[in-house]
Amino acid sequence: MLTLAIAHGACSVDAHTTRDDPRDGLTSEVAPAPDAGVPHDLVQGTDAPSDGDLAGVGDLPESPDAETDPDTDAEDALDSAPPDADPVFGPMQLVAATAGNSKTPVIASTGGALHVVWHDFTPRADGGAVPTLRHASRASPEAAWSEPALVLSEAGRNLFPTLAITTNHLDGHALHVAWQREVDGVTTLMHASMPDADHPGSAAFTAASPVVRGTSPRLVVVGSRLHVVGFDGAALAHASAPAGTADASGFVPSAPWPLSDAFVNTLDLAAVPEAPNTASFLVGFATSPGETSYDVRRVRWSPGSGWGTRETVFTSSGRSSDDLDAVAGPAGPAWVWTEQDADTPEDIPVVALDPSHPRAEPIRVTREAGFAMSPTAARLPDGRLVVAWVTPRDTIAVSFGPDFKADLDLGGKKATFPDVTVAPDGAVHVVFSARDEAGIQQIWHAEAR
Repeated sequence: MLTLAIAHGACSVDAHTTRDDPRDGLTSEVAPAPDAGVPHDLVQGTDAPSDGDLAGVGDLPESPDAETDPDTDAEDALDSAPPDADPVFGPMQLVAATAGNSKTPVIASTGGALHVVWHDFTPRADGGAVPTLRHASRASPEAAWSEPALVLSEAGRNLFPTLAITTNHLDGHALHVAWQREVDGVTTLMHASMPDADHPGSAAFTAASPVVRGTSPRLVVVGSRLHVVGFDGAALAHASAPAGTADASGFVPSAPWPLSDAFVNTLDLAAVPEAPNTASFLVGFATSPGETSYDVRRVRWSPGSGWGTRETVFTSSGRSSDDLDAVAGPAGPAWVWTEQDADTPEDIPVVALDPSHPRAEPIRVTREAGFAMSPTAARLPDGRLVVAWVTPRDTIAVSFGPDFKADLDLGGKKATFPDVTVAPDGAVHVVFSARDEAGIQQIWHAEAR
């Protein structure tokens, strides 16, 4: 997860208008009315279901069980092998408290230091609350979180940060942050870095620099290159630079990849290395070329060849696949998303498709019935997945693969936007936005060892 940087979107379904949509107020402090013209490319499941036979989400296979599913030697081996003990979470802790709402936190670990970046609506002296990026760090497990500092103070609306870690010239670690900035109706993907991320107390970010036009950035490190990917209208935008790049001057844009689909969820974008020791990466997205449901698709980018052709990760047999994330693995990336079924529209679970698992189809992650949202995934040192998400009760929960037998509730009041990473020592870190006693959205952290 150190080289995978993903920001997470959220879905909205017409059958669930009574539930708060975590995107309300995402880019503004004023929540839209229920029918206030939310763009179709940000809404899933608003079309009528098709008339074909639909396999229910409840039909998604759960984890193999030795008593009920001893079909293959691989599955028997999985069932009979002694499971690794799941890390144990401590209580959620406040990362930062500001006067305004804080949203979309992302987290990265250098192995010693932790870094969290988010966008914040702290009120300004002129009465406005334009979103700016803030950063907090923890130098060691025993240290306290630093006071939240501005990553940048330039004009514009600065939103949707994403992080990546690379090595620096001292064989330490550099922290990279990309985000979207809106100025006078023009949205640009920006980049800044902290060259010495191992010592955050004495380090600072470089000046913010523009990379390429676009929205919803993702960062991914593949080989010796740092890649920025985002949406640019009806296309995927991309630029790359040497992984040691300290500012955006080293980024070289490539030709955009056109998206011909009728609808694309522009919050659901995942970028992940294709395989270990390769220079190519995959971009996944939730899209509908015209049918009633969103499906999970991907496209490959490789040096010399650029963009490849569209490939299908999963075709929804129900109503919609959405809320996408991905994490690298030795057998290829694992994909997690939420899956809605027309027969049981009130049950929208998180599912995972992991090539490292004996099963070749998506497996249900969440045990609790209801509308789950915003899954985020990382991989433990032993290869197992850890997935965090927003529960139907607006708290944050976590589950560990390969069996995903239990939903571990971390708490949170009206919690949204989880992000998870696994440090080199195996510690699991989850950050999220949740309301404090005054009703203000703050940034929280939970840790498992």
